[in-house]
Amino acid sequence: MKAAKIALRLAGLTLMIAAVVSPVGSSPNRVNTYQHVQIDNESETKIFKGTIWINAGRYVLRDTSETAWYQLDDQRSAAKFEGNCVKVTGTLDVASNTIRVQRIEEDT
Repeated sequence: MKAAKIALRLAGLTLMIAAVVSPVGSSPNRVNTYQHVQIDNESETKIFKGTIWINAGRYVLRDTSETAWYQLDDQRSAAKFEGNCVKVTGTLDVASNTIRVQRIEEDT
């Protein structure tokens, strides 16, 4: 069980690193923050803050430090916020580096 969790986290880290290496267009100067409630439980609801961008034809969330990119499973909702600072509430699937979106709202 513990080995499986470690393998999943390593896979997620690998995806994050790959996402950072492949940049997405130019970025406006924005100040964002990234928060999460707890890192130990992948199924716990978290709040992610950042900017919505398009990468390879899909909407992604780039966090504040601009070092992490997250896939978003709700593309329709994400499209409404392209280029905007947002708060995404959802759960992170570490294996696929995808946020299972519950809600997206503008971050003011």
